[in-house]
Amino acid sequence: METADGSRERKARGRFYTPQHVVDFVLDATLGRVLDETRFPADRPLRVLDPSCGDGAFLLPAFRRLLARHAGTDPQLPPAERLRILLAHVYGVDLDPAAVGACRRRLLDAAFEGSDNGDDARAAAATALARNVRCGDALLAPEPLLGGDGPAGQGTDLGGFAWADAERGFGAVLAEGGFDAVVGNPPYLNLKRGFLDPERKRRLEEAYRTAAGQYDAFAP
Repeated sequence: METADGSRERKARGRFYTPQHVVDFVLDATLGRVLDETRFPADRPLRVLDPSCGDGAFLLPAFRRLLARHAGTDPQLPPAERLRILLAHVYGVDLDPAAVGACRRRLLDAAFEGSDNGDDARAAAATALARNVRCGDALLAPEPLLGGDGPAGQGTDLGGFAWADAERGFGAVLAEGGFDAVVGNPPYLNLKRGFLDPERKRRLEEAYRTAAGQYDAFAP
């Protein structure tokens, strides 16, 4: 049962439950089409991104679809191969650190399903997956902060996301052609309802010409 505080937090972040039939519809129209049009083994990994991934409502079933396609007639892929597929294909970003942590755990549970691999293997996999499922604001670039340890005494604003950065973002993926399918159910943060804080509102309006009037954060 959700508490009042939990409900307020969910609404403040624009998080709403996505019905399974909606998840299936979106995946059919995106990743499903890419998989249907691709001959395996492919020349490069087919990469799927959810830029508002939450706890993995889209990424987990997307991963399962990728596993099924790779498995072919052999559904019993070994854990090492399942993990390889996860790290090669699945990417996500979300503002909420708790949701990002839950997403990583669910994906790792699926990768190690039925496995007796020890804690060390799981810990190493978690470190690797942290480079694929990251915390940040997918709509905004990082802003320099005075007094940090970056160039000229400037640090990095953790609220933004450095897409093209090879270390902090997905620069390597973008350099290789980018993502093949983008999925998700973006947060419903409406300016009129007061869900956007003033600082984020300012940054969105500076970054997007369409962020004017009574707009939603999912479509600036």
